[in-house]
Amino acid sequence: MLLLTVQIAQNSQMKKYLYILPFIFLCVNSYAQQVNTLFFQENVAQAQQLNPARSIDSKWVVSIPITNISLSATNEFSLSDIYYEKNGQGYIDQNALSNILSPKNNVQLSSLSSEIIGLYHQTDNFGFRVSLNYGLFQKTVYNDNLFKLLTKGPAAPGVLGETQYVSAIMDVMGYVSLNLGTNFKVNEKLSLGATIKLLSGKQQLKAKAEASFVQKDNTSFDTEVDGRFTLSGNGLGKFIDTDNNFSVNEDDMVESTTSFSNYGAAIDLGAIYQINDQWKVEASVLNLGAIKWSADDQVNYDSDLGNYNFDGLNIQDVLLGNSIESPYPTFDTLSFKEYEGKSTEMTVLPWSFNIGTSYNLTKNTTLGALYSQTNYEELILPSFTLHAQQKLGKVFGIGLSYTADKQSLAHLGGMVSVGFPGFQMYFITDNLITGAFDVEGTKTANMRFGANLNFGSSKKY
Repeated sequence: MLLLTVQIAQNSQMKKYLYILPFIFLCVNSYAQQVNTLFFQENVAQAQQLNPARSIDSKWVVSIPITNISLSATNEFSLSDIYYEKNGQGYIDQNALSNILSPKNNVQLSSLSSEIIGLYHQTDNFGFRVSLNYGLFQKTVYNDNLFKLLTKGPAAPGVLGETQYVSAIMDVMGYVSLNLGTNFKVNEKLSLGATIKLLSGKQQLKAKAEASFVQKDNTSFDTEVDGRFTLSGNGLGKFIDTDNNFSVNEDDMVESTTSFSNYGAAIDLGAIYQINDQWKVEASVLNLGAIKWSADDQVNYDSDLGNYNFDGLNIQDVLLGNSIESPYPTFDTLSFKEYEGKSTEMTVLPWSFNIGTSYNLTKNTTLGALYSQTNYEELILPSFTLHAQQKLGKVFGIGLSYTADKQSLAHLGGMVSVGFPGFQMYFITDNLITGAFDVEGTKTANMRFGANLNFGSSKKY
């Protein structure tokens, strides 16, 4: 029956909508949590994004357009947790998947952030920065019945004859941020910093499925489906075409990207206290803000899943070879209707706080520790990082880190910055080993890379 179910999904329009919710981002390495290893990098200007009180080594820094990108992802399970091969065939371990997932509120997050352009200036006592950034954030929440239905099929033991309640919500938003920041020394011990972010929401898509499904009989296949599937979008125009396919008009995307109809604001705050020449402690709170989405360009669709019931097969017709109605082609008729009900919505950004300390073992060797926590609605993602860094001049540096989070206690990360006077390239990750050598075994992965032009020194000698 599982084979039939998979085959049905492959041949139907409904696959596009049933599968989009849990799977569309599960294999995408985009951003969910910050790259903790970046927090300690004084020779990388973008470290000010994790603590705006941080000073940088260079007097002037220009980020090369589009090159500074952060990617990461977190999920409830890794591929190796649920997938195995036997006799050359691949299988999903249904029992393992059932044991991993909770009955409600399984969460998958991803996003991408890119510094389009940035300018940083630093003196010994004061600094300012301005940058233009793009962010893309996605969240999917689903219950375990969604995967149970897809992997086991509607006639599996424990599923046949039992009503399966399926729920899934996906929220995706893209926005542009103009960041204006400063840092300054209050005295020899204390430094403060802040970044004001002027936000403009560009695109938003929300998908929500609340449904029940029951196959009553394993012979006649009589099936009942009930529920509702809704889609709501901003900045996408009319994104469902007449054939019920997801289709975004390029002109609508360009218009939403260049317009400023959805406004918001956020703030980052940071502080550093220098205990002595070797020890310092620091803290920051990031992304305290929200975006208000206008109802003017909002488009909503819904589909009544209750239209897809099947009364069953007549076994006599099957035995006699008469023409019969298939229980499954009805899913091909899944249709969405545009409906009114536009409303102004407020999206609170995912926000984080950091508490860290570092010790200068030598002039160029630093040891550090960081507790970080990302919060989004009811979701809390804590992490703890230990770090060691060796600076080799203004643009050269290497570092190693160990990070523990909800998904794993054994993330080994690192950083490297290379270049020559006036130019720097860097690569940073919290998942150097798992991300590079055990992709199938990781539940979370992140990286950040970029290139900067560096001029002068901010230090007084």
